[in-house]
Amino acid sequence: MPHLIQLSETGGNLDIASTNLTFDDNALNFLPDNAQIFSGTYIPTNYSGIENLPAPALQTNTVVALSNFYGADPNGIWSLYVSDDLGLNDQGVNINNGWALKITTTEMEECTFTSV
Repeated sequence: MPHLIQLSETGGNLDIASTNLTFDDNALNFLPDNAQIFSGTYIPTNYSGIENLPAPALQTNTVVALSNFYGADPNGIWSLYVSDDLGLNDQGVNINNGWALKITTTEMEECTFTSV
């Protein structure tokens, strides 16, 4: 069963580049609402409530805790959906050097990764 974490309305209208974000339910800080996002460890953050992206993105809910994944199999297909809902970037959303996902579990599980 797929799970979804939505990070929404963070960083104001500021671009981010060369940034590594780690998400942890027990982190000390949320992503900033209207300030620059820097590399660091943050609590998953959603300032806007439910905000669904067009298909094929999954429909979301307001619960953004990583604990939603407890007991879920970390193997499988993971997708990243990005949207610039302010429309300030007329060049579109760019993830120039790709993205990576590292899953750390408290239980010993064997995870596999296939590059796209």
